[in-house]
Amino acid sequence: MLGFDILASDIDEKATFMTDANIKWLSEKGYITDTKYEIFNLDVTNSDKRIIGKLRKTDISCVVCEPYMGPAQKRLVYPNRADVYLSRVKKLYIGLLDILEQITGKGFTLVLIIPSYKTYREWKTFSVREVFSKSWEILNTDISRGRDLMWSRKNSIITRNIFVLRKK
Repeated sequence: MLGFDILASDIDEKATFMTDANIKWLSEKGYITDTKYEIFNLDVTNSDKRIIGKLRKTDISCVVCEPYMGPAQKRLVYPNRADVYLSRVKKLYIGLLDILEQITGKGFTLVLIIPSYKTYREWKTFSVREVFSKSWEILNTDISRGRDLMWSRKNSIITRNIFVLRKK
């Protein structure tokens, strides 16, 4: 709807099918026009060299992503379960970072979600710097007037911490 072409991927074939259906619906309703898009399956923890080669030849200026954060939570999470979910998210972002280092250059923008889980003791999360080095500039404060970019529902068990990064 903002006029960008779309390159979408997910490890889950159902998710890529639904993305395709959503884009077609937006197009049929007239919300998007003349948008080029391609959707494919990709496991960022075990990337396909053919796909990486193709991505290198594609002009990509930004990636926006939200990782799989575990099953829907209806109750507070046990701290050790939150640690498991967070370690899986970290593994996904380490794989994504490996791919981005191969296909992007200076000025590339990345928008990502790092979850926080409400446990019986505290909120658990991890720092963006545990995955992304200082070669990635954090733009959050420029965008949000010094506040964290967060999204959650009322009485939420999972909070989404939104980070906007730019490759230096």
